[in-house]
Amino acid sequence: MPVVPLLLLLLACGVRSLVCLRTVVPGRDGAHYLWLAERCANGDFSALFGSVFHPGYPLLTAGVLRMAPWSDTFLVGQFTSAACAALAVVPLYYLSRALYGERAALWACLGYALGTWFCRHPAECMSEGPFYLSAVVFALALLRGRPAIAGVMGAIAYWVRPEGAALLLFGCVWLLFRRERRALFGLLLTGLPVAALLPLCYAIFGQGFTLSPKADFCYEVGVGQEFNPFGYYCSHLVKIPSAAFEGLGFVVLPLMLLGAFWCRPRKVQDFAFLLIAPLLLQCLVMPLLRSHYRFVSGLGILWFPFAGYAFVQILVALSNRPRALRRLCVLIFIVADVGLLQARGHDRIVEQQLGRFLQNQLGAEDLVASDMPTLEWYAGQKPPPPKPILAADILVRAKEPRCRFVLWVVGRTDLDPSILSKLGYRKAELPESLQELLAARPIFVLTRNGG
Repeated sequence: MPVVPLLLLLLACGVRSLVCLRTVVPGRDGAHYLWLAERCANGDFSALFGSVFHPGYPLLTAGVLRMAPWSDTFLVGQFTSAACAALAVVPLYYLSRALYGERAALWACLGYALGTWFCRHPAECMSEGPFYLSAVVFALALLRGRPAIAGVMGAIAYWVRPEGAALLLFGCVWLLFRRERRALFGLLLTGLPVAALLPLCYAIFGQGFTLSPKADFCYEVGVGQEFNPFGYYCSHLVKIPSAAFEGLGFVVLPLMLLGAFWCRPRKVQDFAFLLIAPLLLQCLVMPLLRSHYRFVSGLGILWFPFAGYAFVQILVALSNRPRALRRLCVLIFIVADVGLLQARGHDRIVEQQLGRFLQNQLGAEDLVASDMPTLEWYAGQKPPPPKPILAADILVRAKEPRCRFVLWVVGRTDLDPSILSKLGYRKAELPESLQELLAARPIFVLTRNGG
């Protein structure tokens, strides 16, 4: 491997390793991914298709767990996603270099390697890592005239996240407008069979045929349940800029937009169309659920070539200015995300410790009711779906005879303990170490039936 991409890969690996070390618990959705991976690694393949999440990332994590069954699941989940995210910097380099030159490729990859959420999402065991890799290899394969490889990678991206379907869609559109029928056939010949396996598996192992259970779920808990769907959609549509700044970077996003404007496609046949269109479609779909910084991240990697190009043009424009000004721009670009190595999840370590304590107290059929998915995963329970957990939801579960513990964060969930006392719950006795952690983050912990 040439020196420059190798150095960029080492940088991406090093930064993501440090962020993983500074992240002590998985994210809310990360806990669900890990639960799926554990079930699959233990032989329950069908569990992957009984969730609203696409199965690509937990399937990959399960494969690593099968090879190293003694490993900690959280660490394996971090490694799997972070390794894929780090590897993505290599095809990103070659993609950016082919489009806009060596210098643009360098700055594009530096922006990606140091991007806050491009490091944090994998560290929290999210599915973005494999998606970054598959998306950028998809784009590079099409640019180099390898439609068969692009088809497989686009289908893999679809297995990882719903927006992967947009890559295949716009890849077909791009080839169709370029009248490259043989390449279009190659893309469809490899992409469609691999992609079709997903809804087929949902039909066989899940609850029925669907193109994306996550898409169906997002509609049901988003705009689909609103009395005024149009108003709901518009209220979240206007929040997309703030979500994009957070998810892509407060310095990188303006560079992406500026570069995309300078390199904008004059016609669909231009390759820039293939990089720009999927994220724009994602931004139009996001408000159906809500505008969130995580939703722009996956397809956002395809905009880094624009950021690299724009930054090079800015440096060229400043070539006749004092050298200190250019150095200041470089410094701002590199250290823009100053919170990159900030410790993550330490305020929720009580969920980890409390969950492990409960796991030792629970029988095989016992249940836990809480508003903390991460705690439930550590307790050996299946985390709830990714939607707001209301007091009514906790009460429904607390009424089940098999429920032994009820827990919720004080001040976050408006649940009346007196209602639970009528159901036979009382304050749980906890070890002193847990009581100290609960002093920093108050959590109601109630038990019944001898818990």
